[in-house]
Amino acid sequence: MSKKYKKALAAVLAAVSLCACASEEEEASSGSVAELTGVPNPFVDYNSLEETIQAAGFDLTVPEPMEGYDQIVYQVMSDEMIQVIYYNKDQIEAYRIRKQAGDDDISGDYSTYSTNKEVEINGNTVTLSGKDDKYYKVIWTADGYSYAVDIDMNGEGLDEETVIALVEGIK
Repeated sequence: MSKKYKKALAAVLAAVSLCACASEEEEASSGSVAELTGVPNPFVDYNSLEETIQAAGFDLTVPEPMEGYDQIVYQVMSDEMIQVIYYNKDQIEAYRIRKQAGDDDISGDYSTYSTNKEVEINGNTVTLSGKDDKYYKVIWTADGYSYAVDIDMNGEGLDEETVIALVEGIK
């Protein structure tokens, strides 16, 4: 081996070694920082819709749960947003309903969908977003409030007829 080749090989090995050490230190450091600083949950849980409404200071009407999804979590975020989440007995989320003053998209779903359709429900223009005839995000505004339904259904979404029936029960 020539001296130039040996020097170049030694330099490459030293650089790789330094990168590996830095990477291990970053992983250890970021792991411990994440463990120590975790992001707090901004939502406060309540035992009933009535308690949730009282804490938020505004009203919300939600539909009866879909069959099999009768585990319900009621939450308020910063006295500004009500969130109601429906789960099944295995803690698989069906959907979450949100309401907050204003006219922003409060769904928390920033996916890009191939289908975005506007329909009239309860006198409001409601945007249904999804793909392949299934919907995952529903947003609208009414009377100074933003509404959103984030639909999971174990990744299956809901068909338009079911979404419309769901939204008809939200006020």
